[in-house]
Parts: sequence; structure tokens; C-alpha cells
Amino acid sequence: LAVADFPQLSTVGGSVCGQPSGLPTPIVVARLAAGTVIAVDSRCTHLGCTVAWDAGNQDFECPCHGSTFATDGRATLGPATSPLTTYSVDDQGATIVVTIPVA
Repeated sequence: LAVADFPQLSTVGGSVCGQPSGLPTPIVVARLAAGTVIAVDSRCTHLGCTVAWDAGNQDFECPCHGSTFATDGRATLGPATSPLTTYSVDDQGATIVVTIPVA
């Protein structure tokens, strides 16, 4: 992701949600701090609703049933009990590279 194309990722707390080509579901990419970016599968592990990054709470939240997930994907509030899938991220400054393993 070129930060110039996704300027919200240049700001701490900023995030984007989108579906990379070839991936069946969207991912959420969020900036936690300067030099720290995280990426997760956006599907809530409860019923598959799309989670969103909440910068104020520093977590991912499901709008359907209230599940929350920590920055490492771990479920912190149910009804979801399984973690979100996380992806490796390399913050290169002007570009953020998210590595999604091929199944």
C-alpha cells in the first residue's frame, strides 16, 4: 500500500479496509504508532461481519454483536472466542507491505 494513496495510514490511529486482489475477504490495516502497522482479516470469527478499527479503544470491533479483538487478533469480548487472522506487515515508510500467505 502506497501511503500517498492511503493517507489515513500516515496518521497514528488511521486505518483502511479493503479487499486485495485474489483474497476472498477484506483486510483491515491500522497504524498503531510511528513505525507500527498491523493487518487482520476483517471477518469477525463469530458470524463473519466486518470488524472495524477503533483508534480510541485500540481494538477491532464488530458492529453486529459487539465482539472486540486486541491488536494481536485475540478475542477480548464475546460472543466471538476465536482470534482474527493476522498478517505480517512491513512498514517501509512510504509503502506498507502486507504479506498474505497463499493457501
